[in-house]
Amino acid sequence: MEVAGKLRVSVIIPTYNRPTHLKRAIDSVLNQTYSNIEIIIVDDNNPKTEARKQTEIIMQDYNSEKMIYIKHEKNKNGAAARNTGIKQSTGEIICFLDDDDYYLPEKIEKQVNFLIKTENYQGVYCGRIQNGKYVKPKKSGDLTLDILTLKFTPTTPSLMFYKNVVEEIGGFNESFKRHQDFEFLLKFFQKFKLGFIEEALVVIGVNMGENALHGKELEQLKSNFFNSFRNVINNLDKKDRKNIYCSHYSQVFWDHIDELFLFLAIRILIVNLIKYPLTFMKYNIEYLVKYFITKISRLISKNEKKIRC
Repeated sequence: MEVAGKLRVSVIIPTYNRPTHLKRAIDSVLNQTYSNIEIIIVDDNNPKTEARKQTEIIMQDYNSEKMIYIKHEKNKNGAAARNTGIKQSTGEIICFLDDDDYYLPEKIEKQVNFLIKTENYQGVYCGRIQNGKYVKPKKSGDLTLDILTLKFTPTTPSLMFYKNVVEEIGGFNESFKRHQDFEFLLKFFQKFKLGFIEEALVVIGVNMGENALHGKELEQLKSNFFNSFRNVINNLDKKDRKNIYCSHYSQVFWDHIDELFLFLAIRILIVNLIKYPLTFMKYNIEYLVKYFITKISRLISKNEKKIRC
């Protein structure tokens, strides 16, 4: 039952180089129990590419007044695509959906009702299904430290905000090629609080790391991230600062290993073992477990695709 159906919800779907599941994502929004929505698809593919062509073909199947299809004149990045959607949106509430994920039918309705009934929160996230498992939300309020130490890794499609809040914090920083959601939420937590719904209302697809950064680009991303939030990090105690740097650079270390950037990996290892020997080793062990779980999930996904073919 729609309690807050008078509020329009703008769902922003950026798409880049991954048209395969776009239709599933769009249909999951059209099939919501909440009807007062608009869907803004932002095509961030370069013109004259196969991905742009396939996306245009998919969009020809839709002729709905709820749909807005915007094509970037060139690839910009996910942050820019989301900002394009925010600028074009007319809803009082904004949420996001990646092209390889999809909403469960009551996602929008339940989150809108949560925001209406819970005035202390200006945003809300929900549980999710990821890699076939239910990921349960655990914390609300200010999750700054959880984000910085990677203990809370938000999935953008699980989030919903009032539009005026999104505009007040300036949307997404387009200089971030990755970690856009981290940057966005850290700005959000400087002024606002985030609530949660335990129920899994979104399914996160298994992507193969198609758009991931590696090597020196990944290191530069981390450097930019830390520089952007230097003041926030410096206000934390020494133990928290250690945990933040080690959690991120253990991730970088294992990505270098995976991509065979062995010189970069050795350099990261030596620098961090000198600075934070015990903390860095602790995070490396934790990340190693996550690393193998991710690799196994991707291998299973590849095998399933081969079987279907």
